[in-house]
Amino acid sequence: TVGSASSTDPVGPDNFGYYAFDNTDTSYDLAPVYDWVEIDPGEGGAGSSVGLTDFSDYGDDTRTISLPFEFGYYGETFDQISVCSNGWISMGQTYLRHYRNWTIPSPGSMDNMIAVYWDDLYQQSGTGGVFYWHDVANHRFIVEWSQMRNHVNGVTETFQVLLYDPTHIAGDSGDGLIVTQYHTVNQVDWENGYGTVGIQNEDRTDGVLYTYWNNYPGGAAALLAGRAIAFRTVEAQVQGVLRGSVVNSTDGTTGVDRAMVTVLGSGRSFMSTVSGQYQGNVPIGTYDLAVSHPSFLPDTTYGVEIFEGLETVVDFEIVDIAGPEFAMTAMPDNSSDTSGPYDVGVDIV
Repeated sequence: TVGSASSTDPVGPDNFGYYAFDNTDTSYDLAPVYDWVEIDPGEGGAGSSVGLTDFSDYGDDTRTISLPFEFGYYGETFDQISVCSNGWISMGQTYLRHYRNWTIPSPGSMDNMIAVYWDDLYQQSGTGGVFYWHDVANHRFIVEWSQMRNHVNGVTETFQVLLYDPTHIAGDSGDGLIVTQYHTVNQVDWENGYGTVGIQNEDRTDGVLYTYWNNYPGGAAALLAGRAIAFRTVEAQVQGVLRGSVVNSTDGTTGVDRAMVTVLGSGRSFMSTVSGQYQGNVPIGTYDLAVSHPSFLPDTTYGVEIFEGLETVVDFEIVDIAGPEFAMTAMPDNSSDTSGPYDVGVDIV
C-alpha cells in the first residue's frame, strides 16, 4: 500500500477498471452531484410500477423489464434488467430474489448485480413501491425504490439507480455510467449485515464494494441522505508532472498560501503551500490552467502542454485585491468621562 485514501477519493479500481466516485470527491471531475429525480407517481413522478408483489417479510419478488437502449456492463451488452424488491438489479434475466445481503464480490449473490441498497425490504400497501421511467431528454433509465420498509423495525428506505445511455455518456471502456442516489437511508439491519452497496461481474469474481455491514473501504463516504455514487470505468493514463509557484504580484516574490491551481478538463487541482509552491501529476495533453484565491484576482494560462514522464513548470503572479481587515481590540471605558477624546485600539492587517 502506498499512501492512504480519504473519503474524498474514489473507491477502486476492481480488475476490470470500475471505480466508485461519490459526491464528496469534489476534486475529481468524475464525481456526481446529488440531484434527486422523483418518479413515484404518488409523489408527483412520471414512473410506472415494476409490478412487484413483495408486501411482507419473505415475500420477495423479482421482475424483468426491457431497457430502452443497450447498456454495456463488464464488457457485455444488455437490453434487459431484473429488478428485485430487495434493492438490487441484475443485468439480463434472473429468477433469483435474494434478500440476505452479502459482501461484494460474493458467490452467494446474483451475477451482473448492481446492489443499489441490498437488504431485506418490502412494500407497504398503498404507499410507495418500485418504479421505472425512461428520461428521454437526459438519455437515462431510472429505477426507484420508494418508501420501502426495512424488515428491521419497518423503517423507510428510498433510493434510485440511473443507467445512462452509453451512446451519450460512458466510461473509458465504453460501458455505461451507473449513478445511485439516496433520498432516505436508515442503516438498521444489525441482524444481517446492514445494507450492501456495490457492483459485481457475471461470475462473481470481481466488483467494487462501497459498503457492507456498515463498514466502508478507503475512499467511501458514509451512506446517508443526499449521497450520490457514480460507478464507471477509468483506464490508466500516461502522465507528466506539473509544478510551479504562485506569488503576489505586488513584489513578485511573496508566495501565496492555499491558492488553487485547476487543470481544466483533467479533474486535477493542486493547492499551493505556504511558500506558494504547487506540484502534481497530470495526464498528458494540452490544458488551460486556472488559479484562484479569495484574496486575489483569478488568472488563467492557456495551452499548457503536459508530456509523458516530463516536468512542465508554470508560474503565476496574481494581483492582491483584498482590502485591509480591521479588528477593534479595545473599547474605552467612558463611564466617568463624558467629554472625551477617547483612545480606541484597532488592529489593521
